[in-house]
This record gives sequence, structure tokens and C-alpha cells, in this order.
Amino acid sequence: MGDEGFEHRGHPRIRRRRKIGLVLANGDVEYMWTMDLSQGGLQLHTEHVIDMGREFPVVIGLYDSRAEEYVTVRARIRVVHKVYDGEYGAFRIGMEFLSFERDGEEVYAHHLSELEMKLH
Repeated sequence: MGDEGFEHRGHPRIRRRRKIGLVLANGDVEYMWTMDLSQGGLQLHTEHVIDMGREFPVVIGLYDSRAEEYVTVRARIRVVHKVYDGEYGAFRIGMEFLSFERDGEEVYAHHLSELEMKLH
């Protein structure tokens, strides 16, 4: 399974490490680090085998410059890409956003736009 479908998408990736938590079925939270973020989803490394199509609630801690505070964005994501990355000795997992709670999508989009401005 290659990267072909995951590379051709409508939103640019921004390489940033952000700590996210996948909320497991038993209520535990498994924390991981992102490789990159985009408006449509995110990519991370994990040693866990996660099935394609699996959906998770996720929590992402971001700085909201408008509120001048760190906030927790809650969303639901689905695994759309999985490949073993020998360089890291872990799986590279691509996840797409399915939905956000409350104003999470707006906060996340604003965070990304600020990151994009810093790149230019």
C-alpha cells in the first residue's frame, strides 16, 4: 500500500509536532505526536497497528491566539492511510477529520492559518 491516494489532496500539509490523544473504547487516552497537520486531517507515527477505516475521538491541544490561551480541540477522525515506515520503526498513519465539537473546527483552522503565515 503506497502513499498515492494520501498525497493528492486538497489541503497542504504543515509539518508540525503536536501532541494528540486518541480516546480508546475503554476511555483511556493514548497520546501520540503528529508528523504533520492539514485542514483535512493529520499524520502520525505509532508502534500500534491500527486498522484502516477505524474511527476515534481525538483531543488536540493548541494555542488559540485569539483567546490567548491553550485550548483542547475535540474531533472525530478516521484512519485512511497506513504504511510501515522503516526509518522510524513505526507505522505512519494518516487520519481524516470527520467532525469537530463546538467551535473546534474554527479554532483548528485558525491555528493552521497562523502556521501557514509563518511559513511564508
